[in-house]
Formats: sequence, C-alpha cells, structure tokens
Amino acid sequence: MKSAELRIGNWINLTKDDFKTVKPYQLDGIDIYKLDESNCADIAPIELTEDWLKRLGCIEQRINSTKKNYWNKEKDFSVDVEFSFSGNLYYYNVSKDRRKPLIHVHKLQNLHYELKDEELKIK
Repeated sequence: MKSAELRIGNWINLTKDDFKTVKPYQLDGIDIYKLDESNCADIAPIELTEDWLKRLGCIEQRINSTKKNYWNKEKDFSVDVEFSFSGNLYYYNVSKDRRKPLIHVHKLQNLHYELKDEELKIK
C-alpha cells in the first residue's frame, strides 16, 4: 500500500504484532505525519464490501438479479454492485453516464471527498 494514497480519516486494516490479527483502523493526523513508504508493511487496504457500504450510511436497492445499488441520500451518492463469477464489482456513480470502479474503502472515501468535498463517516 502506498502512503501517498492515504488521508486523514481513511479506514485501513492494521496488522498487530503477531501478524495474524487484523482490525479496521481510522487514520488520524499523527498517523499521516508519521507514515512513509518504509512503514507501510503493517497496514493494508480494506476491501470494499456491501457491509462497508451499509456502515457508510448506504441503503440497499435491488435493481435486478445481477445488480444492486447502494444509495446514501444524506451524502447524495450511490454505488452499483454487479455480481459476477469472479466476485462483486463496485462502481461509484460519478454522473448519469460515468462510473468509477472501486476495490477499497479508502479509495471510495478519497473519490467521494474529491467530488463532493465532504467526508464519508461510519454510521
């Protein structure tokens, strides 16, 4: 994971000293200040899941048998989830005709902040 793609408030997985325990952790200003490429070994991105979309305040709306949409009315954004044999595919709806593929929670947070100038927080 690259330190350059992280900002204050991003959620990441933090590996404990035993390298077996992994838990979600929200970065703060001190973490960002101390972070560089040499000390990124104990952090990893959190894979975006439907559970994380719900934690970020999204409401599930089934579109059809191969697609769902998660909508956050308060923050005015939505993410499409398309089912495939290789796993779920996540797309942030940038505009009516544009979607951005997503894999990790921090990328969703960063994209939303860039487009809407507001933080996504856990509910």
